[in-house]
Amino acid sequence: MLGASFQQFTTEALLASASLRGGLTALNKCKYHDKGSFYNAFFQLSTGLERFFKIIYVVQFMIENEFHKPSYKLLREKFNDILALHETAVAIAENYNNRNNNEWKLNDEQELILTMLSEFGKETRYYNLNTIVEDKKKINNPLEQWNEILNACYWKHISANKREKLQTEIIEWADKNRLYGYTYDFGLDGHIMTHIDQRMLNWKIIKVSPCIASEIICMLQPYYFLLVSLRDAVELREIQNGINEPQVPYFHEIFPYFLLDASRAKKRRNWMD
Repeated sequence: MLGASFQQFTTEALLASASLRGGLTALNKCKYHDKGSFYNAFFQLSTGLERFFKIIYVVQFMIENEFHKPSYKLLREKFNDILALHETAVAIAENYNNRNNNEWKLNDEQELILTMLSEFGKETRYYNLNTIVEDKKKINNPLEQWNEILNACYWKHISANKREKLQTEIIEWADKNRLYGYTYDFGLDGHIMTHIDQRMLNWKIIKVSPCIASEIICMLQPYYFLLVSLRDAVELREIQNGINEPQVPYFHEIFPYFLLDASRAKKRRNWMD
């Protein structure tokens, strides 16, 4: 018999997974002229990461506290950002999973991504609205932060030869079409773009966004094995306490795409299939 706890955790895990997959898919649909398309990806990714890391915390709390769950107040007070949730998840991982601790460390690009999405989840999702009403509080522009991520991944994942060839091709394109001036479009950094800037940004968004998706997957990959370890720990406690109903599902079955290697993650465009 599958009780309420099992059903609730299953729904929460499916929600987190759908948000993550929706966000990864949305990344590959972003357009330089449609800033809202970026926000769509940010909303889904930040929601998915927050709920995913909270699942890890709640399950660990149950294991340590005879299947009692943390109160909503505790969950709310203890965690108000994804970075804090990630740090807690790393601490849990180091206790419950016998793997190389270096796997939990973020590289520079992943740290930029997680920091940006954490700030977006807390406050920068209101940046545009705050600007409209001329709020005096200064917060980061999420599009400018994403532009930094885009450029960081461009320099990491695109070879020097490819970058040099691209720059040459864009200049030749501008010469051929006599497009030397400014457009009416603004870049993610908030500055008006030349035709060359516009073409370069369009190329980056199309070609580098899959690289950002692969960075996110590589960051989450070790957690697949943590989910296995946590589920095994729950099952052991169920046996010890004579509990016949499973309290949580096999979470790792809901996140199998965490196992994709970087090259396959880069090739995947639709994560909802």
